[in-house]
Amino acid sequence: MPKSSLVESLPTKVKIAGPPTAALVLDAHLKRSLASIRALGRRGVPVIAGSHRPAAMRLYSRYVHERFLYPSPLADRDGFVRCVLDEAGYAGNPVLFAFSDSTLLPLLSVAHHDVPLDLDASAVARLH
Repeated sequence: MPKSSLVESLPTKVKIAGPPTAALVLDAHLKRSLASIRALGRRGVPVIAGSHRPAAMRLYSRYVHERFLYPSPLADRDGFVRCVLDEAGYAGNPVLFAFSDSTLLPLLSVAHHDVPLDLDASAVARLH
């Protein structure tokens, strides 16, 4: 089948059963997060955007339902992880999008128990 026929045969709208899961988008100060925020928001996914910079422009996109500030993951790793876990708990198990190693690696360290952190077991369980 030619590629154009395949593309034309795909449904233009995808129906999602039930309420959409929220997306927790970190690194809203980075340009590369904007495409995800827009794409998710256009599809009706509630977007929660976070950054350690209060003036991050992506925090104020029309597709962002909620925004939050977290401590710099480079300056306060434990505070950053606690803040993200708290926000994930409020959002009810969202899908996490991290756009830099500085936000992803601290969360992976806790999820894989590679680095000890003073968190309760329920907070770590939310990462799995």
